[in-house]
Parts: sequence; C-alpha cells; structure tokens
Amino acid sequence: SVYIKPENQKVREITVILHLEVPPDNVPQVNEKMHVLRDRYISELLKGPPIDVPERFAAKDVFVIRDRLRGPTEEVLGKGVVTQVLLLNIISQLK
Repeated sequence: SVYIKPENQKVREITVILHLEVPPDNVPQVNEKMHVLRDRYISELLKGPPIDVPERFAAKDVFVIRDRLRGPTEEVLGKGVVTQVLLLNIISQLK
C-alpha cells in the first residue's frame, strides 16, 4: 500500500502490484530473501509524505515508487540481482 495525494483531493491509499525482473540464475537468491525484501519495501513505501499525483492519475504518475524501491532492492540483494522493479497495476478504492 502507498499513500497518494491527488490534486484537490484528500490523501488516499492505493495498492500497487509489483513484478521483479530477475535473470533466471538469480531467482533462487531472490526467493530466499523475498520475505526480507517485502518488509523493506513496505517500510520504504510507508515512510515520508504521500506522493503528489494529478487529480486523474495513471501508473506513470507513481513511477517514483520504482525509484524509491531501487535502494532497498540493492541493499537486500546486491547490485544487479534484480534488473528492474516493474509497476504492474494500481488498485484504488473510490471514496
């Protein structure tokens, strides 16, 4: 979950679905440390202020999430183990 602040609206919570792009040889290493990585991702995404987005936002408007997850990914797994953190989907509840 991530908190966002759409223009002229209240802060909202969205759920993002991520996919890690990993070379086949690195999959066992990623699977072994996935529980640690997941915890670090949650901590990273919940700290700091909500992400400012346009009133009608799309996935490209929250690409900052990918950037914020690069650090924790490299801290837990090492540089180059994951080639890309992909943002697959956003689930937003209408209120």
